[in-house]
Amino acid sequence: MARLVEAPHVLLGVPATVAAPELRAAFLRLTKQFHPARYARFSPEVVKMANEVFLTIKRAHDQLLTGINRAAGIPTRAHSASSGPYQRASTAAGSPAPPPTSPAPTRAPPST
Repeated sequence: MARLVEAPHVLLGVPATVAAPELRAAFLRLTKQFHPARYARFSPEVVKMANEVFLTIKRAHDQLLTGINRAAGIPTRAHSASSGPYQRASTAAGSPAPPPTSPAPTRAPPST
């Protein structure tokens, strides 16, 4: 496993100087083949192994994609459990902000 992480392009079956579209295609091909959901009906040991293989593929993809983005000058951002597009904004006191409200739709009076 350690050797595969040292050379992520070998794991994904792409050249070391791969472009982003080819990297994505290789990642999707391997994802379809080794996704843990395909092995859900197997024994727990097989499910665990499929999960580990999938996570290794994902780490290799992320490592190569980060390198491609850095080479292209695209800034990368750190991912964390507390950040993301669905994170609710907090108020200054640290309590969560109330959800946004929208005005109730109005109906035109029925014509007579």
